[in-house]
Amino acid sequence: MTEVVSIYADSANITGGLSVATITTTGNVNVGGVSNTNNPFFHYYNGNAITINNTYLNYNVKVIDNYNAMDTSTGAYTIPKDGIYYFVFTITITSNSSSFGKIFKNDIQINGRDEFSVNGTNWTEAFFFGYSQCSQGDIIEAFATTGKLQTGTSINYFTGYMIQ
Repeated sequence: MTEVVSIYADSANITGGLSVATITTTGNVNVGGVSNTNNPFFHYYNGNAITINNTYLNYNVKVIDNYNAMDTSTGAYTIPKDGIYYFVFTITITSNSSSFGKIFKNDIQINGRDEFSVNGTNWTEAFFFGYSQCSQGDIIEAFATTGKLQTGTSINYFTGYMIQ
C-alpha cells in the first residue's frame, strides 16, 4: 500500500515536513528557494578529430542532453522550449593564426566578436559564445573558418542551456 499526501496551504503555515524518495513533475519544483524548471541543457564533444575549413561543426558525442534535441549527424541543435539561451563552443587553432567562430540561429549569426587570434608557437583552445531569445524549433549551429576539433585529452565541446 502506498500513502499519497497532498498539502495545499500557505507555506508559512506548514510545520513539520514532507519526506519523499522521488518527486516527478512536469512543472516547477522549489526546494529551499532553488527552482528547477526542467530547462533544456546540452553538452556534446566531438568523437573524431577533424580539420576545420569553413564548415558547420558536428559535436556528436553526447555527455548530456535532457531533451535529446541534437542531431548528431549534423551537429544542429533544435530548441525544444521557448526562452533565452546561452551557447558556447570550442575549437583548437594553430600558432600564429586566427579563426572566426560563429553561432547561428536559423542561419543568422547571434554571437558578437567572432575572431580568435593566436600569437606564439602552441596550439590554443578558442572559445566562442553567444546568447539569444529562442523559440521552439529554432536551429542552433556552430561554425568555424579554420582550426581543428580534437579528441583525447584536449576535447573540444559545444554546450548550451536555457537561462530563463
